[in-house]
Amino acid sequence: MLIGADGIHSAVVNQIFPQSPPPIYTKENIFYGVIDNIDQQTSINPTVTAKNTLTHY
Repeated sequence: MLIGADGIHSAVVNQIFPQSPPPIYTKENIFYGVIDNIDQQTSINPTVTAKNTLTHY
């Protein structure tokens, strides 16, 4: 198994698929974060919004 997590200008992808086209900017963003565990009730509230966006908290 090979995991090539070396970014947008991936040397791994270029070696395995040398004829692949360059990446295309899709105008999409991803934001994520981690916080310390706080003493509150744990809940899972998935919500699907516009353009099939999944928000999970």
